[in-house]
Amino acid sequence: MARKTRSGRGGAWVLSLAACALLAACGPIVSGGGGGEETGDDDTPVEPGDPGQPLPEGWSYGCFETFDEPSCDGAKYVSFNETYQKYVGVILCAADRYKLYLGESEEGVFYQIGDYAGHGQDHCELVNPAFSIPNEDDITSGGCQDCATSADASWYANPVGTQGYSRGVFGEGFTFEPVWPEYNLYTVDWLSCGVSFPVGGGTCGGTSPDPGGFGWSPGNFQVGGVATPCGGDRYVRFDEEYGLYVGAILCSPTRYKLLLGETEDGVFHEIGDYAGHGQDHCELVNAGFTIPDEDDITSGGCTDCATSAEESWYENPVGSQGWSRANYGQGFSFEPVWPEYNLYTVGWYECGATIP
Repeated sequence: MARKTRSGRGGAWVLSLAACALLAACGPIVSGGGGGEETGDDDTPVEPGDPGQPLPEGWSYGCFETFDEPSCDGAKYVSFNETYQKYVGVILCAADRYKLYLGESEEGVFYQIGDYAGHGQDHCELVNPAFSIPNEDDITSGGCQDCATSADASWYANPVGTQGYSRGVFGEGFTFEPVWPEYNLYTVDWLSCGVSFPVGGGTCGGTSPDPGGFGWSPGNFQVGGVATPCGGDRYVRFDEEYGLYVGAILCSPTRYKLLLGETEDGVFHEIGDYAGHGQDHCELVNAGFTIPDEDDITSGGCTDCATSAEESWYENPVGSQGWSRANYGQGFSFEPVWPEYNLYTVGWYECGATIP
């Protein structure tokens, strides 16, 4: 499999961050509008109507900015950590999977957290007060069997030139890095720390995204050989035009991995694109989606549309099975053996529509 992991990608955003950091001219590149909770007229976060579960003790709904483009785009939560005298920010990929940040003020800029001696395993203490890690290389060594990081699937990064916080081992204080070093400091895309948060909520500072015009049902489908940072709830619907079931695995209600299957409870496979990186697949989620320019997912007016390919998260899973097409409106063909060249699938989609 020709998989692209975060550690192996030197995308343009990393280069631009490196350049601006060296010039001491960096500012936040992401506003608080990329995910989180609905706010009122005074920008105070509004609690969602159906949070699904109570907030963990000491946490509140957040509306903070992040210095870098976040790997998760769901609801935001914040808590003040007395031990380290920092605000801890959480952005959900799913209820039990999230990206962690640190900041100096509750509504200020939050930064990624790096680990000099691992891949962020010990950072779970920022979310789970009962967490311990006798073996720094084993996130479950203190008894948290549900704890995990994206590094377990090789989703981690060394974002050279950006800014962030760092430390080496459990219990140490965090140091601010004005220029992220070139070697040995890694951050992960998500952590699962044995603590869950409510998934419900709209976009921070705005209204909830449109549901897209389709009806979704909870899914119970199987997946075959899928590589994605999304690990949340599954939903399914039948697409009359293509005669296939569309499956979605949530990173958040606005970010998801899309798949196709022939039966509602059967095996679903990834979708590949012969002429791009899946931009046209958003029509499977958003009934109003169009794409006059196949290379520009926003060309039909969906300014909130995006795919992980924009951050070089895509792959060519040679030898697996999946569905393929080249352009918007074409039917999908099944590939019993994924070809070696020119057919790519992405880790996630944002299609300007929420699921469910």
